[in-house]
This record gives sequence, structure tokens and C-alpha cells, in this order.
Amino acid sequence: MKAPGRRSPGADALSARPNLAITNSRLERNQEALELQEKVRTDRERVLGPDHPDTLSAHADLAATYGRLGRHPNADRLRGQEGERV
Repeated sequence: MKAPGRRSPGADALSARPNLAITNSRLERNQEALELQEKVRTDRERVLGPDHPDTLSAHADLAATYGRLGRHPNADRLRGQEGERV
């Protein structure tokens, strides 16, 4: 049984990683941001499901980073998946 008010370690990762990814992106550390955003997307799909708004946001963030890295086919594929779910 968990202590009242305590969150699981997984919940902390779901909130901390996206913030770190955004910080890396703003610092133009796009490869590091990409690695974190890929983990965020995978974790959110597993925990929240593919249609959850936070998961869709993770897809959009990842697509934007792929675009900044010139990986346009990857970005377009993710954007297409977003459109199918909305």
C-alpha cells in the first residue's frame, strides 16, 4: 500500500522527462531532446493510452523535434498518426 499523497516513480518520470526534453530543445540540444521525447511518447502510450491528450502532445513535440533535425519523413509519419486519432 502506498503512503497517502505519494506518487509512483512512474508518475514522476511522466512529468519530469517532458520538462527536461523541452529544456534541451530550447537550448538547441535537439538530439538529447529527441531521445527524451521518444521515451516520453512510449511511456505515455503505455500508461495513458494512444488517444490520451498528453500522448498526442508527446507525438506533436516529437514530430517538431524530428523536423528541427531534418528528419521530415519521421515528422510527417507522426503528424499523420495524430490526424488519424483526432
